Amino acid sequence: MKKTERKSPLFTLLLLWFAAIWQPIMASSATDKQHSLQTSSDSLLVQQLKKKGIQFSNNNSVILLASGQEKFDDLFKAIEQAHSSIHLEYFNFRNDSINNELITRLAKKVQEGVEVRAIFDGFGNASNNRPMRKRHLKEIRKKGIEIYEFKPIAFPWIHDVFNRDHRKIVVIDGKIAYTGGMNVADYYIKGTKAVGEWHDMHCRIEAMP
Repeated sequence: MKKTERKSPLFTLLLLWFAAIWQPIMASSATDKQHSLQTSSDSLLVQQLKKKGIQFSNNNSVILLASGQEKFDDLFKAIEQAHSSIHLEYFNFRNDSINNELITRLAKKVQEGVEVRAIFDGFGNASNNRPMRKRHLKEIRKKGIEIYEFKPIAFPWIHDVFNRDHRKIVVIDGKIAYTGGMNVADYYIKGTKAVGEWHDMHCRIEAMP
């Protein structure tokens, strides 16, 4: 009959102690390694963007604007308080009541000496049911607003599907920015007969001092 080898109480205690110490160390090491990889990826992205001249700021304020009414109320208030520049970039400015109100407010800021520049997508403008025509753009430019069309539609139209400008961005004085899913159109407030209420979101980002 084979004799069973018995472990001493001291050996058992040492084994338990080693397990208790080693397990947290291994778990911490795995977590640190994962965090290091994430940090490295983020840092790499930041480094590449900085090389392109992108600047970063910390402790920014972000406010969610959950409806068209909130978005345009907030945007118009910020426009009224602009001191030096207002830059707008949209897929389209629908030629309707909210756009007319926006242009009126922008023209007033031009008279106050504020630089106002806007850009819209050629396909985005042509594809909505209330596009801005050449005569509308001419009137807007007469008010001192610099407005440009990105990639106008041209024969053979095959290029119209690709490389479009779907951004919805406003930057005021280089300190306050708006971005999200809303273009400039009154249906974000009033809705449409076919769809009803229009649900979309936007946000305001402000660089804190």
